[in-house]
Amino acid sequence: MRKDATFLVAAALLHAGIPLVARVVIRPSSASLAETRPLHPIQMVEIPIEPLQEPPPPAPIAPHAPSDTPEPPAPEPHAAAVANPRDPSSAVEPPVGPEPAATAVPNAPPGRAPDQYDALPEGNGDGIVRAPGLGVPIWVLPGTIHDAPRAAAAPTVAPSARPVDKDIAGIVVRQAMLENDKRLGLDLPGAGTVASAVGTAVRGTETPNIGRATFEIRLSADGRILGVRVLSATGGASDAWDRAAKAAAAALASRTIQMSSNYAKGAMIYVDVSSTMALPSGGTSGVSQEGSGMRFDVSDIGAHKSRSVKTSARTVAIR
Repeated sequence: MRKDATFLVAAALLHAGIPLVARVVIRPSSASLAETRPLHPIQMVEIPIEPLQEPPPPAPIAPHAPSDTPEPPAPEPHAAAVANPRDPSSAVEPPVGPEPAATAVPNAPPGRAPDQYDALPEGNGDGIVRAPGLGVPIWVLPGTIHDAPRAAAAPTVAPSARPVDKDIAGIVVRQAMLENDKRLGLDLPGAGTVASAVGTAVRGTETPNIGRATFEIRLSADGRILGVRVLSATGGASDAWDRAAKAAAAALASRTIQMSSNYAKGAMIYVDVSSTMALPSGGTSGVSQEGSGMRFDVSDIGAHKSRSVKTSARTVAIR
């Protein structure tokens, strides 16, 4: 009980002291009052206003001297007088203006307006072109307008199917075999003999060790060699390749190439020749890189590069 009474007394004293502390804290100090500056008084300034001046009276109008020239007539009013909106009895007259100009012929017959097509002698104003002297439309006369051609009648019977060869399967197979043999050079077996003779001539002449050339060999229908010439060449002088062509023609002069039925009129054989310096394995270097390792051919160990001449042939039938 004593603790509760002490607590109540302390609380009462604390509540009683709050207003005193607030008054002491909020009261301005003498230093702050000294720093306050007085406001300047407002000065009232009177601005004199001049009185309004009345405009001068208008000058008197001089009397108009009489003239012998007659005065022009007053223009006719183009608009009606505006009625007084406050007077309900006043009525607004409709505007009076010039009459619209006439745009049609006064005595024109009823119907559409005439145009340039009505200038014909036999025209009656309906826009129809009529034959002079007959009075009928011009398109009813025979020969003036060509009749449209009549369309062909639709067929009533289905067209018959085209005849199919009974050996169509054999034709397709033989054509595919012929294309494959032509690609491999088997359709004209003598093309390999011609290519071999050209390669031997290139090796036996002073052609460049590194170069390419294309030879054209013309064959007759009975398989005789009609001529050999160089179409294109890279590397070395052109006369060296020409000497190789003459050597190949001399080697093939005594031979007759067996021809097939596909070359009844003769054939053109094109031989591509490539000459390089290579090792026995055919490569230009003894060691080559393969993936992350190295690869080499046992035949290239201790060997030197030698000249390698390769040939390939293709045939074209003469039509």
